[in-house]
Amino acid sequence: MINGRKRIMNIYEKLQKARVELQSLGLKMGGHNKFSGFKYFELKDFLPKVNEIFENLKLFSKFDLLEKRRCINCN
Repeated sequence: MINGRKRIMNIYEKLQKARVELQSLGLKMGGHNKFSGFKYFELKDFLPKVNEIFENLKLFSKFDLLEKRRCINCN
């Protein structure tokens, strides 16, 4: 609090807080590549928690899947 008023975090502070909160959860990797023997995160492993954290911090995430372009001498 500053002068009796609650301090409002800026966007960078909110994003950093979200990163720290997510990191502190100790999420487990749900995916496993049997051929190469490595584990990896799947969306279901972390997205629900990210959504909860973002809701609590009043953040918004946007995902865009852009069409891939293949061309020669693209302008």
